[in-house]
Amino acid sequence: MKKEFIKYIITALILCAFPLSLKGAPSEGMQQEAAMQICDRYNNQLKVAVPNVTDEGFAKAVAEGISVVDFGFRGCVWCGKIAPFFNHLAAKYGADGVKFFKYDVMGQQIAARTYGVGNVPSVLVFKDGKLVSVQTGYTKLCTGLEDEILKALGR
Repeated sequence: MKKEFIKYIITALILCAFPLSLKGAPSEGMQQEAAMQICDRYNNQLKVAVPNVTDEGFAKAVAEGISVVDFGFRGCVWCGKIAPFFNHLAAKYGADGVKFFKYDVMGQQIAARTYGVGNVPSVLVFKDGKLVSVQTGYTKLCTGLEDEILKALGR
């Protein structure tokens, strides 16, 4: 357990110290591997039922408080890979009043178009109906989503 934690800390430090924009930054493959280490550790944990949200109920769902919406679809491999991590965050921050939803981009598209979601997986964080954060792609979601939730909570 201690060895895993040390590996996690080293990986996190590498990701923070070498953003992609710097010359000599870790490759996308290295960042993806680090993201997998973060997300994959939640695969066998207790799952929270995250409700689906539709175009019809979207505005009401995100109107009050902090809402986190996962844009994806059933056949998306990367969407499936972040699902356990997303469920973990729902369990962890649901007690703080943060609402979590899943939005299927294959069955509807109005909210996705409204907020410019062009790639999946994408997770949008709303505070009192206003978009405050967009995290797109497996690597960014696994490494940055929890920080965005904490910012929205003011922590």
